[in-house]
Amino acid sequence: MVDAVIGPRALNIDMVIEKGATFCPVLIYKDGDGEPIDNTGWTAKQEIRDTDDPDTVLDTLTEIDGLVLGGVDGTVTYNLTAARSIGYDWALGITDLFLNDGVKDHKLFYGSVQVLDRVTQV
Repeated sequence: MVDAVIGPRALNIDMVIEKGATFCPVLIYKDGDGEPIDNTGWTAKQEIRDTDDPDTVLDTLTEIDGLVLGGVDGTVTYNLTAARSIGYDWALGITDLFLNDGVKDHKLFYGSVQVLDRVTQV
């Protein structure tokens, strides 16, 4: 399932993560003609920072830890485990996601990240 298609300009996307749940949306990075951009061999980095103190990094996701790049399909898949999100002790942050093709950075999106506590206990 694809949750967002991102074109040649960065989008404003606000993320909501349920604390203690797996978070795995899929993004597709496309060019101006709507074709997926091959991200084979690229790197990815997303920092989530405190809204009140942007110098404080709350979490960092990369292609090695938390993000999966899909190569010719142009996808970026989140692989945020329940074990990771249960440790979030913050409620709101700011973020952006960059891919690097080895020459330049591509900003895919920017926005907020909200962490919701579970309501139902099982």
